[in-house]
Amino acid sequence: KQQEADLLEQEQKRRILLSAENKKSLLLLKGKLMAPTEGQPKLSFGSYRDDQNEFAFLIRGLVFETSPGKNVYAVGPGQVIFRDVIPHWGETLIIQHDDNYFSVYAGLEKGITELNDFVLTKNIIGLTKGSDFYFELRHFENPINPNNWFKENL
Repeated sequence: KQQEADLLEQEQKRRILLSAENKKSLLLLKGKLMAPTEGQPKLSFGSYRDDQNEFAFLIRGLVFETSPGKNVYAVGPGQVIFRDVIPHWGETLIIQHDDNYFSVYAGLEKGITELNDFVLTKNIIGLTKGSDFYFELRHFENPINPNNWFKENL
């Protein structure tokens, strides 16, 4: 609890500094992002234990329960720096935002954006492929719990 409180305090100081210096950062949009697609998260950031099969796994983002063909939106402005097919998820996009933030979108049927495209907040960047869609936020290479970043509670 103390570590979380310390991190929140550091984050608040950083937000004040960024605003004072008029710098761009995805951090300034924390608490204002819209969900990247329709549907509710079925798995949230954290670790899970499967007692039946005796293993544990880690979710570094959100797994949404959705349906095929739903729009996928960019959560903030940035540049598409990765577009490829990865095992299990299929087509995946990574967008680099200001201040070394990244958003990851996996489980796409069809990417509308191309590598190196610039996108704006709420631009449609693809369509969901199946019933699961994965979203992740990172600062540098560190995964961030995205739950507090959205305007609405997911």
